Amino acid sequence: MDLTAGRLLNEKEAAERLGLSVHWMRRARWAGNGPEFIKFKGAVRYRTESLETYVDSRIRRSTSDIQKRGK
Repeated sequence: MDLTAGRLLNEKEAAERLGLSVHWMRRARWAGNGPEFIKFKGAVRYRTESLETYVDSRIRRSTSDIQKRGK
């Protein structure tokens, strides 16, 4: 694992980067449908790559595109 490749973001920084609320990030973690995260004891961190992957997985061509389960 190369930690120098990207900085780990806390939930506030990750929420700001995605343009979402911290509340949404917490709810998505609980539901298991948000970006991948890392937990160190009580601290939650996000890799920038995980946020980019999450955003890429949300790309749609139309409103009728079916979202894949678990993404």
